Amino acid sequence: MKKIFAMCVMSAFLFAACGGDDSSSASPDEPVSSSTEKKSSSSKKGDSGKSSSSAISADDIESGSLKDSRDGQKYKTVTIGEQIWMAENLNYETENSVCYKDKESNCGKYGRLYTWAEANEVCPDGFHLPTFLDWFMLIEDAGGLSEAGLALKSKSGWEDNGNGSDEYSFAALPAGAMNHDGKFDGEGKWAIFWGTEGILYSDTFIVNLISDLDEIDIINSSPEESFSVRCVKKIPSAKSSSSKAKSSSSKKSSSSSAKSSSSAKSSSSARDTKAIYDEENNTMTDPRNNMTYKTVKIGDQVWMAENLNYSTGLSYCYGEEPSYIQNSNPGLCNKYGRLYKWDAAEQACPGGWHLPSKAEFETLIETVGGEDSAGIKLKSASGWKSAREEAVGTDDYGFTALPGGYRREDDLSGFVTQNIESYDFIGYGALAYFWSSTEDIETSTRLDGNRIRVDHAFCMSLDDRYTDSGIWGESMDNALSVRCVKD
Repeated sequence: MKKIFAMCVMSAFLFAACGGDDSSSASPDEPVSSSTEKKSSSSKKGDSGKSSSSAISADDIESGSLKDSRDGQKYKTVTIGEQIWMAENLNYETENSVCYKDKESNCGKYGRLYTWAEANEVCPDGFHLPTFLDWFMLIEDAGGLSEAGLALKSKSGWEDNGNGSDEYSFAALPAGAMNHDGKFDGEGKWAIFWGTEGILYSDTFIVNLISDLDEIDIINSSPEESFSVRCVKKIPSAKSSSSKAKSSSSKKSSSSSAKSSSSAKSSSSARDTKAIYDEENNTMTDPRNNMTYKTVKIGDQVWMAENLNYSTGLSYCYGEEPSYIQNSNPGLCNKYGRLYKWDAAEQACPGGWHLPSKAEFETLIETVGGEDSAGIKLKSASGWKSAREEAVGTDDYGFTALPGGYRREDDLSGFVTQNIESYDFIGYGALAYFWSSTEDIETSTRLDGNRIRVDHAFCMSLDDRYTDSGIWGESMDNALSVRCVKD
């Protein structure tokens, strides 16, 4: 009831109001300067007594500062992962910006409040109003939607015992807001920050932290409201966040693509059952079903040299027919292994082995000579339909990729009409798709209601028509093959 009440109060304020790339030419005199101060991310959370499983290490957090040459004001900054954030609210005066309750002292304490139009233009040169992806990356690094509020809130200033742990020196202050009628509310209770539209989210939205909640809310808002601004910049040398494997449980909590059904995942006890690896004979035995697989060492990596064939919920045999059909086709699991939806694939490998990340697939491809020729070198020497002689597999490294195809789910999501299922098996003899553990957050992240949803994850693909290999985002609802790699 506490959460519902808190949201209703804020919604009433916003609804009342609804009823009725940065382009600043300013240039900071001092770009972000790094200090040697590092902040540990393993500290305990504020008053809750909970311990935090941080998504990033202490080495990824670094304090600094910037000076806004437009008015000479200096701001603390903090580097979190691959982003440099202002660690204080912006306080640059514009025509329509205001201090909370029109008190100048509140501007000194909380920064100024801006409408959405002004917020989009107000950041110093080199910084910008955060996009949905910027906020998503910060929230993921700070533990996900359910925990990031506590981790990002300041250690003091919040009402209702709502102080945060400020694990990342972001120091979000409860500055409150002003609606389009000039009504102020929320000091001590809300920290509300503007986000800007972009490729992942096209509407005006706000990121909201509430005094008595550990979580963060992302909701739509009228552009006529006035909220706080935190500017951000991406570290120029940082690689795309999409290349990171999302392996921590705290990160998974923010993606509503994860299905709640326990049938989608192997039990944790089964997952913890360690496989038996025979290095001398290049085999791995999965004790969960006593299946033995060939393995191969390529560079510094040890891979399964056969597709996984461990039965879980949300896994399928290519071409299998529903059990209600008499004498139904059992499919091709014995030949190609099983096809897994992404949620099932994440938990399918036996203990001591794991679903490879995008980066691990990239390492594999580089080790065998690069993407232009990796297709033929990784494909099995037989079993492919290829009519192009130059695309026939040579299996130079013993990876023996078989063309097991995949199971494509359509928009009906399992609905059956006149015995026609809402999926297709595609690519037998022509395609091999292998799941990675890495979510494709840059192209498939979106807001669904009040939850962050990631719809795609990366896979490695091989095609009978081509000599190369590819890595791209694939819908998590489709079912692909799995090759596990040794921890």
